[in-house]
This record gives sequence, C-alpha cells and structure tokens, in this order.
Amino acid sequence: GGIFEANPKHVPAARLLTAVTPADAKELTQFGNEVLHPRTIDACMHANVPIDVRDVADPAAAGTSIWPSGRLVGDATEARPHRSITALCSQGPVSVLNVQSRGTLSHPGFLTKVFAFLEAHDVLAELVSTSVTNVSVVLAKGTPSAKVHAVQAAMAPWGTVSATDDR
Repeated sequence: GGIFEANPKHVPAARLLTAVTPADAKELTQFGNEVLHPRTIDACMHANVPIDVRDVADPAAAGTSIWPSGRLVGDATEARPHRSITALCSQGPVSVLNVQSRGTLSHPGFLTKVFAFLEAHDVLAELVSTSVTNVSVVLAKGTPSAKVHAVQAAMAPWGTVSATDDR
C-alpha cells in the first residue's frame, strides 16, 4: 500500500516511497500510476489536507505521505533540492506521432503549427519531446488509430511523419 518507484507488478524490486510532493503525485497519476486520481490531489492541495496512501488490507503497514505544502519527510527531504527521478510509471497502449520538419534548419513556427493542427483535429498530446526540427508526441490513451493515421497523412506535406500504435 502506497506509491512505489515503479509498478511492483512489473518491477518486483520496486521500493515504497514514504513521501512525495503533491506535484510528483499528480504527475505520476496522470501518467499511469493508478493509486490516486489527479483531481483528488488537486482538492487536497487546495484545502491544505495531507494525504496518506495506505494498504486497505493492512492500514498499519508503511505507506506514502503527500504533504500539501510540498515539504517532505522521510526519504524525500528538503535536504535534497536536486532530486533524481522520484518514480517511474507507464500507460498503454498509446500512439506516438513523430514529425520531422523538412530541411536541417529550424522552420519558423514549426512547433506552433504542429500543436495548432493537433488542437484543430481534437487530438490530445499527453507527452512531448522536441528539438528545433522534430517533435514526437504521445497521444492520449484511446485516440482512435484511424484518427492518428488521418493526422499523419494530413501532416505529410510538412516533412517526414510516422505514427506508431500500441506503445
């Protein structure tokens, strides 16, 4: 019971995190951690209410604390201002769209054009990796494959576009 540094179903050696910031907890829930709903975290932060995540079958066992102030205790203290990765989580299947701009130099407005196009076609980008000439976008879980490939075809005049499903 609590939030682990990775899914213990997939990583048996994953450690329990005794404390996480509200921002870390919210990000983890948005990207596949199934412990809390992001709106629960928002409501508790707004009301300044701490959250203790415990095992229902064994509530006395160690769990994870989420403090509204962001001040942590336990294995995540203020003494570590430059923390490494808190935890890993995943979700799937998702589709990944990769758009490589034509040419080797930055195309003015390239990224703006990509995101405006996705918005106009009601396609939600959940995770983005960019460079000046390339953008890779993880699309929201449940985006229909037909829609992904239609967007891929429509963006083809901009450069090299690929789409991968079931990631």
